[in-house]
Amino acid sequence: MPSSDTSVIPIIIEGVRDLIRAGKTPKSVLDVGCGFGKYGFLLREYLEVCYGRYKPEQWKVRIDAIEAFIPFLTGFHEVLYNNVYKGTLNTLHNELDSYDIVLAVDVIEHLEKKDGWAFLNQLKSIYKKQLYISTPAKFRGINCMYSNWDYGQHRSFWSAEDFDKSEPLFNDGWMSVYRYQGDSK
Repeated sequence: MPSSDTSVIPIIIEGVRDLIRAGKTPKSVLDVGCGFGKYGFLLREYLEVCYGRYKPEQWKVRIDAIEAFIPFLTGFHEVLYNNVYKGTLNTLHNELDSYDIVLAVDVIEHLEKKDGWAFLNQLKSIYKKQLYISTPAKFRGINCMYSNWDYGQHRSFWSAEDFDKSEPLFNDGWMSVYRYQGDSK
């Protein structure tokens, strides 16, 4: 979907701000399954605008996106993101650099479980400081309003046990957020 649950926004943004406060300001972010670009807006605000860098030519942080459903992409994406990769992480993985922060917000549940495991391993291989994954806290085989979109259906359920070595940050019974932290690997 081009949108995601709003309850996870403060969890992810505060995690990014914690890095900044610790003197580890990210220099690169990858938004996997960017949808409408909500995190592009928010990350630009907290990583650029808060420092007086209002215009794209002033921005210092590379924020890239991946989106599989091309109709979700608008002119906003071209401004907010340095690069917008059209496709899936599976098809683009070998072309990508590593990133300080990787976001996969409401994405993994749209994959079959076996494909989700490969997706998770690919995510883990490209993040350096933080990897955020949000997913529904309960299985909801939603008949998505974007039924003409191959990735629109929820195909798997993920729980804390699936995210070994992660830090469960949030579970309100509707959504869950997990974070992996690196050692600037």
